[in-house]
Amino acid sequence: MKIKKILLVAPVLDIGGAEKVVRDIAWYADSEKYEVHLLILREKVGIYEQQLLNKGCKSFHVPEPSENYVNYLKA
Repeated sequence: MKIKKILLVAPVLDIGGAEKVVRDIAWYADSEKYEVHLLILREKVGIYEQQLLNKGCKSFHVPEPSENYVNYLKA
C-alpha cells in the first residue's frame, strides 16, 4: 500500500484551538498509512511542534506572509 502524504498548515504550533486540532490530526494519523508534513508560517518552533517531530512528522518553516510576501512566496 502506498503511503499518502498529509500537509497541515498552521501559523505556529503553540497552545491554541486551531493548533490543537492540527496537533491531534498529526498525532493520531496512522504512520503506516500517512506521512505528515507541517507547514509553519513563522520561524518560531512551537510547543506542539517538538512532540510531532519526535513522532516522525517533518516540518517546514516559511516567513510570515504579512512580514515579507516576496520571501514567503520564494520559500
